[in-house]
Amino acid sequence: MPIHLGIACGCGRVHFIASSSRIEVSHATESGSVYKLTCFPDCSAITYFSHAQLRRYSLSELVFRRSYANLGEYHVESRTYAARKRAITCEKNVYEASDSKNVAAK
Repeated sequence: MPIHLGIACGCGRVHFIASSSRIEVSHATESGSVYKLTCFPDCSAITYFSHAQLRRYSLSELVFRRSYANLGEYHVESRTYAARKRAITCEKNVYEASDSKNVAAK
């Protein structure tokens, strides 16, 4: 199943940053934008979050196109988007460092 970035509401519904019209930029800070999620009327919760708080969710494309997923329609991936990005950057730096050592040794 494809993986998409989203934010969970207190009601358990997950809204996806790339497709949800219920997520908007609230204001900008020095460290980036703060987003505002307004859940559906049956919940009415308002959640403020930063890009670093987004989580990775695997779900069907049909659910993603709907722009939200209810409990049971998604699987939470193990790391947040920011943690995954840091891990990839770290892996890349280790690879580049070992690659430059191999080039220098030749």
